[in-house]
Amino acid sequence: IAGTLAAERYGLKIIEKDIQDNAINVTRFLVLGRQSSPPTGRDRTSLMFSIPQFLTPVPLLLVGWLIARSGAQRVLTLSLLVLGVGMGGVALCGASWRGLSGALAVTTIAGVLLDVSANSVLVDLFPGGRRRVLSLCMAARSVTETIVPLLAEGLLGLAAASPAISFAVVLHLPFGIIAVAFVAGGLLIHRQASTRTEAPWNWRDLLISRRSVGLVVLTLVHGTADGTLFTWMARYLGSAAFTEHPIPPGFVLAAFSVAYIVSRLLLARLPEHWGRNALLVVPGLLGGGIMIAAILSRNYMFTAAGYVVGAFFWSTEYPALLGRMAEIEGERFGAAMALVTMVIALGYAVGLMASGALVQAVGETRMWIPMLALAS
Repeated sequence: IAGTLAAERYGLKIIEKDIQDNAINVTRFLVLGRQSSPPTGRDRTSLMFSIPQFLTPVPLLLVGWLIARSGAQRVLTLSLLVLGVGMGGVALCGASWRGLSGALAVTTIAGVLLDVSANSVLVDLFPGGRRRVLSLCMAARSVTETIVPLLAEGLLGLAAASPAISFAVVLHLPFGIIAVAFVAGGLLIHRQASTRTEAPWNWRDLLISRRSVGLVVLTLVHGTADGTLFTWMARYLGSAAFTEHPIPPGFVLAAFSVAYIVSRLLLARLPEHWGRNALLVVPGLLGGGIMIAAILSRNYMFTAAGYVVGAFFWSTEYPALLGRMAEIEGERFGAAMALVTMVIALGYAVGLMASGALVQAVGETRMWIPMLALAS
């Protein structure tokens, strides 16, 4: 019982593949013996972790205040420089666990600053095409999120196949290159930034207008359902709720990402005011209806296809909602987007815990019930 890589390395014959009953199972091996085993210098331990969503509101409140006070362009410069420092910390931390966790925390906070400030700057640069530029920006980010895991898998495979390439080189060198790029970008924007006098502090700058309250509620529902569904989908498709698993869940999630990219690229091609109101709710109703029908079918392929097709429709809602909010809020869009992102992060955390409790209550074979609730 081991991975394919172990069979290739030690010349073993694979008797049977895919014997697990859960497509996303994790197997750990522990060797017991009577003698102690000191470190050999070639030992390797891998650990994956994520910072809880509850930490997200802190930098979001900060970025909203900074944009209202100093402008989105300055915050964009700051976020690029801080992100470069964090990436550089990852590249230089060596084997220090504290150094690595601290550097990753810095990059997480800077990433939040970058996301909000970059969108704010783009909206300011293209006031006549807010929805279009937001759609393109989100599509580009989806492309990056699709390519980076594939690149990481390739680098890890290269390190495993060649003893001359250490894991440290695979981990630290890319982060070092990215750090230099971020710092250079921050310095370039700083040189070209327009001078702006800092506005006096006013707590009202962090608030949104009444016309945007409904948009925030719609964005909360969309972000919570979309994020929680994505988190649970691989587990659901690989669970005992289905007797057969024709295609791996990872392929379904990859198709989901492609649907997001295509959908938002097509949205960017539409005239700015086309479907100005309809795109705020209709795609979610249509995509959610497709997803509900797919889940009720209790068929693996129908569920997978329904998830991808549904995502193609509902993925247009988020850029449409933000585009409309940018139209309403104007110069205060940066602070408004920070508030929206914070609300979504909290909604996602609550949705994740609630759906997890429901999954535990109904059991894996009836996991379609919490999935149906999320789709609804």
